[in-house]
Amino acid sequence: MTIKKRFFLISLIFFFHLYAGVYASDKIKIIEKTIDGFKNIKSFYFTKKTTTGSFSVAETRGALDYFNQKMESITQVDSQLIEKVCSKGSEVYIYEGITGQWFRLSKKDYYFDQGFNKEKFFLFFKEAAQNNGFALLVSEKEGSGKDNFFVIESRIEDKRKAKKYILDNLDIIFGRNFNNALKNDLNLLDDYLTLYTTDFLNIIWVAKKNFLPKKKVKIYHQPVGSGDSLRIEENINYFDFNKEVKLELPEAAKAAPTMPRLLK
Repeated sequence: MTIKKRFFLISLIFFFHLYAGVYASDKIKIIEKTIDGFKNIKSFYFTKKTTTGSFSVAETRGALDYFNQKMESITQVDSQLIEKVCSKGSEVYIYEGITGQWFRLSKKDYYFDQGFNKEKFFLFFKEAAQNNGFALLVSEKEGSGKDNFFVIESRIEDKRKAKKYILDNLDIIFGRNFNNALKNDLNLLDDYLTLYTTDFLNIIWVAKKNFLPKKKVKIYHQPVGSGDSLRIEENINYFDFNKEVKLELPEAAKAAPTMPRLLK
């Protein structure tokens, strides 16, 4: 190899490392700005499309109010009402479309309350996740009109480290009560660790102009027993940030019986 070629390769390697370092720094700054911006969000509306396996598609629309601790979601399959969930205060009310029955339960018995935890929203996009088994990538994408986005991707890089990161953050993901139940059922705990580390992928589209999330894609595998699992893909769109969320509970919901606890 000539001296000239060697000098060129050395310069190219130096430039690559310099560029990668700057890009890595920008990546963390973009993620930090996104997380910081979301701290000021009081509420948002959303639509969600959930594809289970290759045969079931559910459409959900709803709203979540962090400030007043309110949430509502309505899920349909082929225009048929499957489920309606209303959360207000410390209670959750669920309407099952198949049975036509309302049920009531406490947020603390399940992990519904963790939906109001903003830390959970970005758990797999934090710098700590990058250092514990998750690979974070940031790219840019042009949208329709004047909208341009940062696309932040989080995927599994090291399954062993990722499982430990999830174990360390179970309270954030599921809440303390559900966490304790999982720790008392090691098989169930392993199912959930597998769920979050098998082809697990999170992608968020963030608007460049205000660093607010506009779209999120989540892909994971739900255990169904006997070592089998179903691929689940969630596509969520966010809009109408900080607008009032009105929630009126039907009388039937207020008088609903308590749903039996799934885990004790």
